[in-house]
Amino acid sequence: MTAPSNKPFPFRLEFPPELPITSRVEEITAAIQANQVVILAGETGSGKTTQIPKMCLAAGRGSLGRIACTQPRRVAALSVSRRVAEELGVQWGREVGCKIRFNDETTRDTVIKFLTDGMLLAEVQGDPLLRGYDTIIIDEAHERSLNIDFLLGHLRTLRYKRPELKIVITSATIDTEAFSKAFDDAPIIQVEGRTYPVEVIYAPLDEFGTDAAEGDEREAQAEALHYIDGVVEAVQRIVRETLARFGRIDAWVNNVGQGITRMPSELTDDDIDDMMRINVKSALYGMQEILPHFQAVGRGHVVNVSSMLGRAPFALQRSAYSAAKHFLNALTANYRTEVQATHPEIQLSLISPGVVRTDFGLNALHGGIDSRQLPESQSADEVAAVIAAVLADRRPDVYTRTGAAARIAGIYAAIGVDP
Repeated sequence: MTAPSNKPFPFRLEFPPELPITSRVEEITAAIQANQVVILAGETGSGKTTQIPKMCLAAGRGSLGRIACTQPRRVAALSVSRRVAEELGVQWGREVGCKIRFNDETTRDTVIKFLTDGMLLAEVQGDPLLRGYDTIIIDEAHERSLNIDFLLGHLRTLRYKRPELKIVITSATIDTEAFSKAFDDAPIIQVEGRTYPVEVIYAPLDEFGTDAAEGDEREAQAEALHYIDGVVEAVQRIVRETLARFGRIDAWVNNVGQGITRMPSELTDDDIDDMMRINVKSALYGMQEILPHFQAVGRGHVVNVSSMLGRAPFALQRSAYSAAKHFLNALTANYRTEVQATHPEIQLSLISPGVVRTDFGLNALHGGIDSRQLPESQSADEVAAVIAAVLADRRPDVYTRTGAAARIAGIYAAIGVDP
């Protein structure tokens, strides 16, 4: 569907017909033109995040100033801005750009500018009137962070000083009536979402393997063989059942790992074997099982979840875990070279998160700490968003935190090592 426009733009203003919000393009465009503030409640999967900035263009916005679109997370700002640039057929970083902490990918030609709510709030300090923008979109307002609340409070008063400014507030789950009343009964538009069925295939290792033994000196070896056989059989089952059900597999994510709390001088053979078996071999078996399918169909994407400790070996009690993740990184890079020599359209990517707010730390061998209590931790949703972005833009090597690469380079530089 091609959106109506009052003036020509150097963009390809088309909206994917499969998105629920596309059927409401004319209604939403008209609402933006007729009202200073519009509240849009779009359910998950409606397409609001990528399509509303384009609808603002269709409504004639972006001609007197930029269109700002805030995101609560840096990863989302980066990935969504790239997607919108691709859909509009323009160069990312020029007509459509992104500004996050330590990184400004915009130019004087930028019309749609994605940025975190914190960055826009910082701009308010230098320019309370936000004169560089003619439209401001506050996306994911339901998250109700302090930054979002401060921005909404500021915009509530700013609209009187700048009557030409358009404000669009969007969210998946928002108290629409309360927000509408806060902005003088602004119109509310509800857009249904779109979800996909998710089937979980749970394959506990106890169901697999035939080498379990008890009561003799070979028990440890038998348990190791049982684990390996179980992983291989579980992976084979997942591939087999998925292909039987859907006919194809487009992406494969190896997200397996276990930590360890032990100084290097205390490590045993079993410690090293456990780290390699869980953190390396499990991912290897997954790649060996799925890549022949990808090679047969001529496409596919493998994502291996590694760790920042696979980049910087400076955690004494995590040395075995760090070594295993270094191994996984090298294995992935070399496997990528092997596969792409004959199938360049197949990608193998590495994701390197830092501390994630899960019970991973508590489950470390020989005891651990609660990862959820550590500073600078990320939510599992944030890491998942990075994985989704990598599957979309096919980057080979990605940190989940902005500035992580520079931080690791600084660690090496401090000890006089060039990584």
